[in-house]
Parts: sequence; structure tokens; C-alpha cells
Amino acid sequence: MQNVSDGDGDPLDILILSEHHIPRGDIILKAKPIGGFCLIDDNEADDKIIATLKGDKVYEQYHEVSELPKGIVERFEHYFLTYKQLPGGHNQCEIAYKYGREESYQVIEAARMDYHDLLAKLK
Repeated sequence: MQNVSDGDGDPLDILILSEHHIPRGDIILKAKPIGGFCLIDDNEADDKIIATLKGDKVYEQYHEVSELPKGIVERFEHYFLTYKQLPGGHNQCEIAYKYGREESYQVIEAARMDYHDLLAKLK
């Protein structure tokens, strides 16, 4: 796993692919990571994990982000590169690299350990 920086200190972001409408972001779902992007935002790593909803009839067939249709991946890339950009402003984000399922588990484990360390410091 490549380390670009110490990270942005925010919780890990996960985008879950599903054919189902999920109206809120604060619910618990069972998902299977298939890859992700190492996004650089304001010179800090800000990983974006891509997963599929377990049992989803459309997306459960994908096991690696590289298996997704090109248009879906391009849509994610465009969103993450522009979601903070103000009209007429410059792009402050870049995708350093994409990674597959195995590295996504390493990123998740690193985020879990960061959270564990944060909780230990608060005690």
C-alpha cells in the first residue's frame, strides 16, 4: 500500500453500489469492498472505498473495481475530482491512483487502527 501522507483525519469514505434506493447515509449495511481511489485533497490522502451491497442483484457480480463498466468508474472519478470545486475555481483534488479489492482491505484496516488509536488517546 502506498502512503501519500498521514491522511486527512476524517472517517473513511465508502461508496456502496446498489440498485436499491438508500435514503440515508447513517444506516448499517453489509457491503463487500471491491477497490477504491487514493484521492489527494488539499495535499492529504482521502481514500474513497468502493463496495457493492451484499445480495444486490445488479452489483453483486463484481469482485474488483476493474470489472465495473468503464462509464461507472469514470462517473465516480469525475464526482470525486469536482465535488469541492466552486464555479470558476480550480480543481483542488486529484486521484493519485486506483486500487483493487486486496488493497481496499488494507486501507480499511489502517483506518480501523487509526480509529482505535484515537479512542485510546481519548481515555
